[in-house]
Amino acid sequence: MPYVTQETRDKIEPEYCKLVEAVYQRTEYNDRAGILTWLLYRLLLDVLTPRKYRDYALVLGCVDSASKEFYRRRIAPYEDKKIHENGDVDPLIADYIP
Repeated sequence: MPYVTQETRDKIEPEYCKLVEAVYQRTEYNDRAGILTWLLYRLLLDVLTPRKYRDYALVLGCVDSASKEFYRRRIAPYEDKKIHENGDVDPLIADYIP
């Protein structure tokens, strides 16, 4: 994942915080997945403005990279915690293989 300089983050952060606050104040929790999908789609259209295949590939690369970073930093540690709490599933699967 490309890391953004602190200077750039400082410029964008206030507006980002306003957006997050607006979503939290104006939506119910159950609606936020739809809102997030819509926001991501709009950002992709409005910021990257695809015109050629190369641009579409760039957009997909950004989405894929963000998805992988989210998995790496949030989901994988959660899964590791649950494996520790409940045991790993791999030994169970091995028991069913003839």
